[in-house]
Amino acid sequence: MMRILGTPELVGARGPQGRSPRRCQELALYILCHPGRSSAAVADALCLSASTVKSTASHLRSWIGSDEAGTPYFPQAVQGGYRLDDRVSTDWDHLGELLAGQPINAADTPTLVNALALVEGRPLEGAAPGDFAWTQQLVNDIVMTVTDLALELADRALAIRDIALARWALAKALTCDPGAEQLMAARAKIEHQAGNMLEVDRIITQINQTSRQLGCDLADDTMAVIDQVSNR
Repeated sequence: MMRILGTPELVGARGPQGRSPRRCQELALYILCHPGRSSAAVADALCLSASTVKSTASHLRSWIGSDEAGTPYFPQAVQGGYRLDDRVSTDWDHLGELLAGQPINAADTPTLVNALALVEGRPLEGAAPGDFAWTQQLVNDIVMTVTDLALELADRALAIRDIALARWALAKALTCDPGAEQLMAARAKIEHQAGNMLEVDRIITQINQTSRQLGCDLADDTMAVIDQVSNR
């Protein structure tokens, strides 16, 4: 599995890690997201030479290895281009499988918990500048989905006064998108319900400071939350 919901990591590989592991990880992710692309197309997308792509593919093939029957998880490219075995996936794919195509607000609470538990930080956190440059839309999609998961779970938790679960949900999302206004406003609601007014004041101050630094107005929903939690 290629983990991307945090620091990129290839887990469960059967062979020894070789040269350029981060480049191998990027190639693995690109192939998983774009199966069937030729080496030339991959080279163009990753801004690499064709020879570098072929060399990296060789290292990745050795690193991923084969199953017990000797079937390689990354077979040699044929006319269909580069493909990884169907048993190789990402944690983002697993999150989608948990939701099974249903709207987030239709998923049961254990599913939301299991999905959020996969999040370990900002997508592809710690990647060097220039690495994974093609993933911006993917990262945005992940951040939006994780935010929606956390807000839905936090609302459900607050409805049953489960402060610990609500805090956990927001903490997971904030590792993915630190300081996000919508998430910080939700944190203020949680601490207000918990009666922790010192923390509420601190969060409101942080929200306002971030807004001024960015030179933008607060969203109407955020203003409504601030009015609500400031009414002691």
